[in-house]
Amino acid sequence: MGGLTRLVLVSMLCGCAAVDCEVYKTVAVDNIEYAIEHVSFFNSSLEKRSRGAAVKVSSYNEFGAKISGSGAYIVYKGKHYILTAAHVIDGSLTAMIEGGKEIIIGEVAFVDSYNDVALISIAGMITKEPLQWRISDYNNVGDNIIYSGYPNSMGLLTLKGTIAGHEGSTTIIHSYVWKGASGSVVLNDRGKIVGVISAVSVGEDIMSFPTIIEDVGLVVPVNSLEEFLKK
Repeated sequence: MGGLTRLVLVSMLCGCAAVDCEVYKTVAVDNIEYAIEHVSFFNSSLEKRSRGAAVKVSSYNEFGAKISGSGAYIVYKGKHYILTAAHVIDGSLTAMIEGGKEIIIGEVAFVDSYNDVALISIAGMITKEPLQWRISDYNNVGDNIIYSGYPNSMGLLTLKGTIAGHEGSTTIIHSYVWKGASGSVVLNDRGKIVGVISAVSVGEDIMSFPTIIEDVGLVVPVNSLEEFLKK
């Protein structure tokens, strides 16, 4: 099984599963320590922008199971959306958006299941600051990245990392990625959108059992949304 295939197979671990995504309440101590090392402490305007736009996205699949992930509030020519991963909404027509104490309902406006990206249309938010729709034209290995989201169903975290490589149109990042991070919008150090977190990497231990590599994440591009937005 190819590396990318294994990554895609575990996209559930980043945001949705056939069971309630709140089922995993704890994480190993070493994982927490790793996350803390990568938590931003608001040292720059970029970190504030990333965190200021981040929201939690919840929906229900066809079996009635709750799905939880992350997303970011964006604005495009005066219209307001939540950018997230397609598997976070899993076929739902609406989604609940949480930004701190502010909770609103949005309508799913566009879904690209193949590339695992989606847009949720909203009237706007009071407590969050939207990101401008600016896509990065190039993502070089070694470039710094940042994202904010809700990995492991914790409170809002703002995490840093670097671009580690590419596999097709997919960007591989070195940062902390865990269940619940799916849909988080990754920004480069110029504040442009690199893509959306879709999955966490999976490898094999010495016994050939699958093991999650929580510091390697799969980021999918958002270019397919641009044609929809321009219409």
